[in-house]
Amino acid sequence: HKGDLDISRFAAMGHRILISKASDNYHLPDINGKYDFSANRHYDARFVQNFVGTRENGLIAGAYHFCRFDRPLPVSNRAGIVQANLEYFQDAVSRLPVEYQDEVDTAILDMEQSAEQLNAAGLTPTIVSAMAQDMVELFMEHYEHVILYSGSWWTDQWLTQATTEWMAERMGVWEPEYLTLINNFPWNRNFKPSVPKGFS
Repeated sequence: HKGDLDISRFAAMGHRILISKASDNYHLPDINGKYDFSANRHYDARFVQNFVGTRENGLIAGAYHFCRFDRPLPVSNRAGIVQANLEYFQDAVSRLPVEYQDEVDTAILDMEQSAEQLNAAGLTPTIVSAMAQDMVELFMEHYEHVILYSGSWWTDQWLTQATTEWMAERMGVWEPEYLTLINNFPWNRNFKPSVPKGFS
């Protein structure tokens, strides 16, 4: 959603790492923001340029996948949905220049799909928790590190405490901090840590 990034300016500010969106279980637009559903595009159109630009500016580059629990298959095919999350991330990574592909040894799983979508699909916290755990296990088979990107505002509603505690034993957490107004609510003004239960 940010368009072209001025990565050199970002690096000059003293930052050491930039994590780019790689993929999503929903259809993503092309570089011009146009949606072509027949293209079946699930990789971020700027992922390659963001990742390469990050490395060319001397920063550590990371990649994340936005997890969805209701797509692209019928919700009854939970195993297929879990598998699609992995495949879309791997497809995005495969688009990087060969010399960078092996650098992606960490998969960051962004879990914060809207309650409206999950409820509309008839999903419950028990089902989402089971799928989330399956997703983590599957990604762990392919990547050295798996990191959760989420906050307690989502996990408290959609993941059981047993699931977040299970995750915390196996992975780290990248806690979101919103720096822009979201739905006219000034998240950045009153930001307080919201680490999912079980994580330190």
